Amino acid sequence: MIDVGFGTGSLYKQNMPLDEILDFYKDIGSTAVEISLGSIEEFKKFQLTEKLVEKINNFNFVSLHSLFRDIKYGPNNKTKKIIEKLNYINKNIPIKGIVIHPDIVEDFSILADSGLPFLIENMDMEKNSGKFDWEFETYKQFDLGYVLDIEHAYGNDKTMNLADKLLEIMGSKLSHLHVSGKKDGKNHTLCHLSENKLYIKEVLKKCQVSRISEGILSSLNYDLASKELKYIKQF
Repeated sequence: MIDVGFGTGSLYKQNMPLDEILDFYKDIGSTAVEISLGSIEEFKKFQLTEKLVEKINNFNFVSLHSLFRDIKYGPNNKTKKIIEKLNYINKNIPIKGIVIHPDIVEDFSILADSGLPFLIENMDMEKNSGKFDWEFETYKQFDLGYVLDIEHAYGNDKTMNLADKLLEIMGSKLSHLHVSGKKDGKNHTLCHLSENKLYIKEVLKKCQVSRISEGILSSLNYDLASKELKYIKQF
């Protein structure tokens, strides 16, 4: 069975405590969740209480999105402290992978040597690197895992040939998908409401791995969120 759910970042506009977000996702039928700790502030505030661990363990698939702001992963003290905390988190909850953005990595060997299950995500068109298949060919030497962000691939190549090339390179090391769409010029819209959902569907049909929706939820709309999960899961 394919596990499907949301990233906690989908509800960032609601400014909700993490345990309440997890309750909402569980109530709508999510079996997967990705916990986003994108900023230094979010990362420092994250504490594994007994109650939170219990809620996280209710999901079959759990991933973590590590910092993508205020950081350059490399030979520096900030990276060292982040890896130390990630090690602690990894030992206490069943993380399937830790997502990182390659455009802010100065030294991939530090991530590879950590022993943590880091996953490299393909970047959107606004980033300076980490977008194209030839770049992912160079990442193969570090033996890390991958996440394919469908919307990022679409933004860089609307024919979706790039998505196919990335999937070929990622192969069996593809951990899961980030799923969202585009509508009225806005990215990270809910897939089932997006204008490019037919393209998204084709990728979903090819990849029998866990799926994390990154579509933005502007309210705690159970019906809308449930429809998104159902749409993503059917292919």
